[in-house]
Amino acid sequence: QNITMALQQPAIPDSAYKAKVDKLRSAVDSALNTGNKSSALEELLKTRPTACRNPQIRGDAAKVACDVLGQYKAMEIKPAVGKLDSDALDKLMGHIYLALQTGESANTVFKWHESTLKAAGGLGCIIRVLTDNR
Repeated sequence: QNITMALQQPAIPDSAYKAKVDKLRSAVDSALNTGNKSSALEELLKTRPTACRNPQIRGDAAKVACDVLGQYKAMEIKPAVGKLDSDALDKLMGHIYLALQTGESANTVFKWHESTLKAAGGLGCIIRVLTDNR
């Protein structure tokens, strides 16, 4: 029982998640409005994908991820992924899975998935995302 209590994360209110997603949306929009998709990707990767269970907030976070990832042409994805360190690759994979939940830009998002998986050196990246409790 003590182990279970130690592993449980404190409940974070939806309002805190919403504020986080709204701040991310603003930063990403600012970068994209100036045509700077690499800055938008950097902003996206400053955060971990939301663990919020509220479907509206998760949807908003997924839309931000789709908007950033969808800006890249297929030939630009591999070089963009190649510049990332392992922590950023893990965050990116989490955003990819969140984006896939929307069904939008699936073809592009799967290209991101393939490049990220190769850059991360295998399945460890996926396992870390699936077991991340943050």
